[in-house]
Order: sequence, then structure tokens, then C-alpha cells
Amino acid sequence: MEKAQATMDVLGTQYRDAFRQQNIVAIAYPTMPIPAPLLPTEGDGLPATFEIHGRQYPITVTQRNPFVAPVYRAPGLSIPAGLTSDGLPAGLEIDGLPGTPSPFAFCVAPASASACPRLPSSLPSPARAS
Repeated sequence: MEKAQATMDVLGTQYRDAFRQQNIVAIAYPTMPIPAPLLPTEGDGLPATFEIHGRQYPITVTQRNPFVAPVYRAPGLSIPAGLTSDGLPAGLEIDGLPGTPSPFAFCVAPASASACPRLPSSLPSPARAS
């Protein structure tokens, strides 16, 4: 446990340093690298693999993107971003600078406030992603 925590500390420091060196205030990427898999209709457990459009994936692929922020000790927020052509949810992950108190702390900092767009007073319904 101590070794894992020490490794996370080192990775978190490297991640934070990369943000600062490149003047990055946030990164955005898909919450999951693939469309959400359908849940099994029988039994309680998830299968070890699943199929999307004829291609097999290990269930562990669903864990790749959501673990970036926690591993690097960065604030992160997953936002619903619409639906796939199969009607399954898709999301957008936004990660902030490690050590900041909120995923959107970069929007309230005076130096970077101009980088944050104003949201319209009403948002359209989510579009279906293709």
C-alpha cells in the first residue's frame, strides 16, 4: 500500500509539472475510450469481454480513462455528452490541475477566466453521437 501511494505521489507530481510546463489549465477526453457496453440480461456479473460492432474488448478497457484523474490526484469531472447511435450514454471527462480544489477551479482563476466560455442560458437536448 505504501509503495502504491508513493508511486501515485510521484506520478501526481509529474502530471502537475507537465500541466505547468505546458501552461495547461485542463484537459478533456472521452470518459470511456469506447461506447458503453450493454449490460448482461442474465446473471449478476459482467463478462470478461464484450462485443461492440463485431469487435471484442476486455472489460478492463472501460476503466482506462476514468482512472486518469484519481491516479494523478487531479480533480476530474465527467459530463454527459450525448448518446451513441445505439442510444447508449457518452461522456466527456475534464481534468484540472492536480492540487486544485475543483474540476472547474481553472475557470475561476483570474488569469484563465477568459479561457472559459460563457454558457447559454438554456442548453439544447443532447445530440446523438455517431
